[in-house]
Amino acid sequence: MGNDIVTRVRLSLVMNPETPPETLAALSTILSAELLARLAEHPSTSAAVLSELSEHADAEVRAAVTENPNTPVEVLLRLARDENVDVRYRLAENARAPYDVLALLVEDDNPYVAWRAERTLVRLTSRNGAPTPLNIPAAPPARKMRETG
Repeated sequence: MGNDIVTRVRLSLVMNPETPPETLAALSTILSAELLARLAEHPSTSAAVLSELSEHADAEVRAAVTENPNTPVEVLLRLARDENVDVRYRLAENARAPYDVLALLVEDDNPYVAWRAERTLVRLTSRNGAPTPLNIPAAPPARKMRETG
């Protein structure tokens, strides 16, 4: 990220919790991928902007979208099938992700994503006092990962 004044002003707007959603939406059209990832994490970023960012070419931007509570469920379901394993793994770590999204990730071809989604589900069910229906190991399986992007 550059050190010029414009970049610093944009960063301060993106990082400021008081920045209005309208300003964040305007910024979404002019920011670098690095700043767009921060925008995707902002608690006031709208569902519409998050939906747009979920289709960004940069995987870090899409991964950041998975962690925002304003992200619509349909966007999370699409990101659960993202070509990039890091996007899916970040989503699998998200304890706020809906059960249906995590259940989809439990079936992921990548064993690390599947394991992380299972662990997140176990953590959520045990936190809620419900029995943990899954029998999963304490560590990811030691099988070779396929190339998944």
